[in-house]
Amino acid sequence: MVVLTTRHPLRGPRIALALVLLVAITGFWLTRREPRAAVRAGVETTAPVAASGRFGPPPASSATPALTAKATVASAEIDPRAALRLGLASQDEATRIAAVEAAVSATAIETLDDLQKFELARDPEAAPTVIHGVALLGASAEGAKREEAASTLSRWLSDERKREGADVAGNISNLVEALGDVGGRRAVDALTSALDRADLALHVETLAIMKLGELADARARGSVERFAKRVAALPRAEGIDEELRVEAIAAAATTLTKI
Repeated sequence: MVVLTTRHPLRGPRIALALVLLVAITGFWLTRREPRAAVRAGVETTAPVAASGRFGPPPASSATPALTAKATVASAEIDPRAALRLGLASQDEATRIAAVEAAVSATAIETLDDLQKFELARDPEAAPTVIHGVALLGASAEGAKREEAASTLSRWLSDERKREGADVAGNISNLVEALGDVGGRRAVDALTSALDRADLALHVETLAIMKLGELADARARGSVERFAKRVAALPRAEGIDEELRVEAIAAAATTLTKI
């Protein structure tokens, strides 16, 4: 006999958020613990150090982080914004990334405001996950929230073009892809503007062309036509450079059939 079981659609994402919250709080608590005086018969025998104020028990009125984490995990109501903030505050790269992934998995639209305050240059490890998280949540939000997410991605793209660093090229490629994923009027404007500036690597511009084809917005036709003409005028190259040039011409032709 086959036994069918039902599963709440948000149970997995809620558990993920809870686990991220637990890891973040526990890690934060463990890094701040200080050695305590010897304990005899369950009673602390040495007074706190008055000069530094670092030792001694926490105020009786405040719950310990460990208890707070356990209570949150046990609760059916997980606050996605709290979990995200604690996760991003962690010094552990995997925890920061997991916090963003959990918010996206739970389609926690309310975390968009926090994600859009993220500074790409300050956390290169988590930046790609945040970029795509903003795009996916923005696309799920629709309306004004979607356009706001596209504006954030556009601003980040503008900032990254002016910055130097080992992570910049990867961020720019991720931002172009993310703009195509979030869609909307502002995303199309950002992609066409990037094409008209003609200052990105050819393979990244080709990615922008392909994304505009997916969005199928007729407003992009002029920029795509100008790109196609510019690339067709490039002299023939050799090796990978020629392959990229041919791919760009083909992508532009395909996109023009869609818009």
